[in-house]
Amino acid sequence: MIKSVLKLGFLLLVGIVGYNYFLGDTAEKASARNLVNEVKDVGREIGGLIKSEREKFDKGKYDKALVKLKDVYDGVKDKAQYLDKKYMSRLDELSDKRNELENRLSKVSDDNSDEGKKQAKRLTKDLDKLLEETKNLVKEIE
Repeated sequence: MIKSVLKLGFLLLVGIVGYNYFLGDTAEKASARNLVNEVKDVGREIGGLIKSEREKFDKGKYDKALVKLKDVYDGVKDKAQYLDKKYMSRLDELSDKRNELENRLSKVSDDNSDEGKKQAKRLTKDLDKLLEETKNLVKEIE
């Protein structure tokens, strides 16, 4: 329902801007052209951001994060073994997730297609989630 309302609102907005762009008076045409140029600029900026993130991804930005995460897990394992077994099992789960992300990273880093870019975004989100879960575990252990 909300999705349909948003689509309808977007179409209405595009229709109004299109009407003003082609059929409006001088002030409406100028305003519509200005809006269209600003939207183009935003699109270029978003494209540049995506391209720069892809370059960072290709240069191994996320490889380093996964290596540091492995070091954190090793350090926490040393401390957690003296505490509770539930921490060890959760740490093993997180370590398995990290290994899975590392495997996915090796597959995605060679793929420059649109699907590869989508997978890279998913991988980034999964890495952020894993980091959050790791922070929560470390807080619990402390």
